[in-house]
Amino acid sequence: AITEGRVYVGSSWPDYKLYCFDAVTGDALWDFNSWEIIGSPIISDGKVYVGTGPLSGGFYCLDAQTGTTLWQYSAGSDEHMNNAPAISQGKVYIGSRYREEGEYDYNYGRIHCVDAETGTLLWRSRVDGQIYHSSPALSNGRVYVGAASGMLYCVDAGDPAVDGWTM
Repeated sequence: AITEGRVYVGSSWPDYKLYCFDAVTGDALWDFNSWEIIGSPIISDGKVYVGTGPLSGGFYCLDAQTGTTLWQYSAGSDEHMNNAPAISQGKVYIGSRYREEGEYDYNYGRIHCVDAETGTLLWRSRVDGQIYHSSPALSNGRVYVGAASGMLYCVDAGDPAVDGWTM
């Protein structure tokens, strides 16, 4: 992500960090230790929203100027939230992949909706198939996301139980 003369980029192996660089000079301004950042961070209202693997806690909101953690949201010790999020009207939408206790494979996914200011969970909805290389898209009050099962999900952005479809 690039905004206000800064470049924000995540890395995976070997250093597992989110970096902030000066877009003109390339100087490193700050870095944030995390785990397996695959998706691009989203910048909104002076904040960086970024998902990580489960070993570093899940999903973070950082101050865009300093890299200081403002809040952290974790869905559990074995849930990956390292794709790019979507943000609209004070809500952050995050896709994830997880496995049920005792299972080896990550067969399930969830769409999480958290408050952009506090990180408080507003709702989450389970889907069949992991949401790993797909990011939520928002339009007309709906959240759209693809899952590894080959399914496309559409849910109401305010309450996934209200309306939606799968195909």
